[in-house]
Amino acid sequence: MFSLAIQRGSNGGGGQLALGGLPSVSFTHTFTSTALQVTQLTPQASAAKIFSFYTIVPDGFVISGNNGQQSISASPASNFPVIVDSGTTLVYLPAQLAQQVNAAFNPPAVWVESSGLYETDCDAIPPKFAVRINGTSFYINSQDMLLGYDPQTGSCVTGIQPANGVYILGDVFLKNVVAVFDIGASAMRFAPHVNY
Repeated sequence: MFSLAIQRGSNGGGGQLALGGLPSVSFTHTFTSTALQVTQLTPQASAAKIFSFYTIVPDGFVISGNNGQQSISASPASNFPVIVDSGTTLVYLPAQLAQQVNAAFNPPAVWVESSGLYETDCDAIPPKFAVRINGTSFYINSQDMLLGYDPQTGSCVTGIQPANGVYILGDVFLKNVVAVFDIGASAMRFAPHVNY
């Protein structure tokens, strides 16, 4: 078992990795558990028998836009595996869901072909966005929804981007939770990490 608490801030922000326990940061000690999934991203059958990626299946996602739109995506079609990965900065979701989140920015984010990313004004107002895990909504702080100034366009990259087939909850999500990777129990546990 190991756990992770990523801090936002200048120069990467830092954080804590705790081996065999919990990080010594301030957080709400109310955990939500979900099963770890075995994910096959390789044609070799033996690789699919081990936890080569820490993967979960969220219940769905919550989007509350600044233009009043609200949607809760919790249908079976939204139940897809996502890798929980501290080595990835952004959150990568199916193209339709990523487009829906980016359209809820004020002003809406647009797809920039040259960068291959959604971007919007650096002072845009992000939507409220949450990942639902086992009945609990884990909201992403608005500070984490806009990052990375693009000097070619004068815009900022959004934290939610589209992917084809491999979906990832990266640091944009992980900065908002304390994540426990309990390999022995084949489970992951998440608690809100908002008071920092």
